Amino acid sequence: MGLFSRGPEKVISEGQRARGRIVAIEVSERNDNDSTRRVDEYVVELGPAEGGRRLSVRQDLSPDTRVRFGMEVNVLVRGNDLFIDWASTMAEQGIDAGNHQGGWKGERDATRTGITDSKVGADEALKKGERGTMVIDALRWDSKFGGMITSLTIVGTVTIGSDEPYEVEVGRQNIPHYASHLPAVGRTVPVVVSLKRADKVTIDWPSAVLAEPGIGVAPATTVDHSQGTPRTLMSMGGPPAGVPASSMGMSTPPPPPPPAFTPPAPVEGVTWAQYLTIEKAILASGGYNRKTAALVEGYGFSFATYTKASSAFGKAMVRDIALQQSFAAGMQ
Repeated sequence: MGLFSRGPEKVISEGQRARGRIVAIEVSERNDNDSTRRVDEYVVELGPAEGGRRLSVRQDLSPDTRVRFGMEVNVLVRGNDLFIDWASTMAEQGIDAGNHQGGWKGERDATRTGITDSKVGADEALKKGERGTMVIDALRWDSKFGGMITSLTIVGTVTIGSDEPYEVEVGRQNIPHYASHLPAVGRTVPVVVSLKRADKVTIDWPSAVLAEPGIGVAPATTVDHSQGTPRTLMSMGGPPAGVPASSMGMSTPPPPPPPAFTPPAPVEGVTWAQYLTIEKAILASGGYNRKTAALVEGYGFSFATYTKASSAFGKAMVRDIALQQSFAAGMQ
């Protein structure tokens, strides 16, 4: 799949339109002509109408700060090659977007689920660290060289087990595009703390997103990913143009508390709990395949009935963060 692909032109011109869900995100870095660029790969699971196949693609999506783990996307499929129609996907949210072709490449590995991000470095930090949590207390823009370079510093309170909480500053933060909805005062995020230096803290953004995917949620901050440098925090209550954020001790108001979770009403006789159980079983079996119908029937539902229920629950999750959190927890 994609081994001899030179570009997505034929996928775009000859591909069949379909709907899918992003079930894996992998972020890495590649060296091109003595420069380093970010590379994003996505695994998309197609709907039951397309057999629930999984396809993997390397593609640059813009605006990438709207990418969310678990979100539904419009795609074009030609054989085993996939192209995410980001423009039409974003149009559904009233957002202007483009379909860039330069970074596209069909990939082979579509077995992954979840988020892997080598740029965050949480897995590497865990080799010499331990897990904890951090409550975000403030978000501060630091300016250097007369404003030519700005970087985001996150001030927070770290807790490890039953130890006494302490305050840290985590500087030079580049918020991953899939986590752009998370930076907010009052939010608790998972971290990895160095065993040798308690002030050396790595925020585990992938794990934070699995707990709160943010499907349909606008970015909390604007980040220039082409440079890897934050530009403005106006959407978070930042300073007026031309006023250094550091001079204002900038922070943001606490986000509203998450709504109390109440399971949705059963759909076609399928309860929310049964839906989570069956979806996890399907995921464990490698995704939708030829045996999925038999698997579903083993839970007492016809495949046609379950397909209707699954589609309805999927639509309900788009705007309901409590459902997103429940789904993410149920898949772990």
